[in-house]
Amino acid sequence: MKKKKFFHEKFPFRITLIYLAFGLTWILLSDKLLSFLISDVVTLSKIQTYKGFFFILMTALLLFVLLWRHMKTMKLAEKELIDAKEKAENSNRLKNAFLQNISHEIRTPMNAICGFTSLMTDPDLNPEQKADYSAIVRNNCDQLLTIITDVLTLSSVETKQMKVTIQEVNLTLMMEELTQLFQSTANSLSLDLQNSTNLPESQAFVLTDRTKLIQILTNLLTNALKFTKEGSIELNCHLENKQLVFYVKDTGIGFNPALKELLFERFRQANEDTNRRYGGTGLGLAISKALVELLGGQIGVETEQGKGSVFHFTIPYVASGSVLAESVKPFIWNKGFTILVAEDEDVNFLFLETLLQPMNWKVLRARNGQEAVDMVRADESIRLVLMDIRMPVLDGFQAAIAIKEFRPNLPILAQTAYANEQEMEQFRSIFDDYLTKPLRIQVLKQKISKFLA
Repeated sequence: MKKKKFFHEKFPFRITLIYLAFGLTWILLSDKLLSFLISDVVTLSKIQTYKGFFFILMTALLLFVLLWRHMKTMKLAEKELIDAKEKAENSNRLKNAFLQNISHEIRTPMNAICGFTSLMTDPDLNPEQKADYSAIVRNNCDQLLTIITDVLTLSSVETKQMKVTIQEVNLTLMMEELTQLFQSTANSLSLDLQNSTNLPESQAFVLTDRTKLIQILTNLLTNALKFTKEGSIELNCHLENKQLVFYVKDTGIGFNPALKELLFERFRQANEDTNRRYGGTGLGLAISKALVELLGGQIGVETEQGKGSVFHFTIPYVASGSVLAESVKPFIWNKGFTILVAEDEDVNFLFLETLLQPMNWKVLRARNGQEAVDMVRADESIRLVLMDIRMPVLDGFQAAIAIKEFRPNLPILAQTAYANEQEMEQFRSIFDDYLTKPLRIQVLKQKISKFLA
């Protein structure tokens, strides 16, 4: 690029120097060269008569070649500049549309959360109204959390901070868990959600990044539920040519096949009308594509307007040596357990205490990391610790390390508002597991059940 710029800026000087060098060389050497080659004086005289014409012809040809190459380079540079300008303008337009859209997408659930939270304080509300308002607040909180997660994920992808964490994954169990997670939403929309995965035991356990795989499938299932008014949605995973093939098939609105490549670009949807009618940030599929490629696979879609879509992706199949585990049994909450919650924020502790009270547990609180270490050392009845990361005096990381020195088998679960990839690695090396805020009841139960069943 620098060479091209130098060539364009110095072109008049370069062509002048070339002309002078060629002319001076011709004047100084042409007579000697002709005298050396031709000994006959008459012939030499005739040739010298046309020497000037030959010089003009050669310099004209040289100038033509140089000017033609220069014009060709200029046209190419102009085209690149126009393309770059159009790309920048298009990117700027998409970003402006995204910012306007994200503002709308954030304000909409926030408006519902603030509005219905205020309405719930009305003493005249009956239990049914309170339940309805509570469900509205909860759904809008989930929507807001999804938006924030998408933006943070995209930021991690673009700054290349996201890494792959390989672990053993039970595909059969994972696909069943995803189906159960979305089943209530599908039922509320009168849609038939099917999991057609039927992997043999020898193929069910693989090595991959479970978190990213779930995020990809969650995005695809969320889209399918959003754009399907009636019919069914099918979730499937199977092995084909040493590749794991996943697909989400729906009977939704579909879209123009000519636009399918645009769907995987940032801030894109099938068209602007889709955004107005169905909402969304336009980040889900772009994130899914980035995550699939990070896992070494490819993603695509087959669709037809008005007849539904099939989003599919592949990732390399890396088998694990495990045998398929038995189905997970429902966790029975035993009475009498003591759990320590290390949390400096009063509101966060109150929320956790409220979640844990129905389990008939004894809940203790530490307001900082040092207090958590001292309480665990003094009370052997503590069976599990929920440890906040950001705390005064001693943070969660240091507190967990200190506790593990004298009670290495005590389960400690980290809880954090948002964890990047580096923090995730730290969690895995220090804590037994981790929870991301905002905490969900079902996730909290599942995490705890791993250690206290």
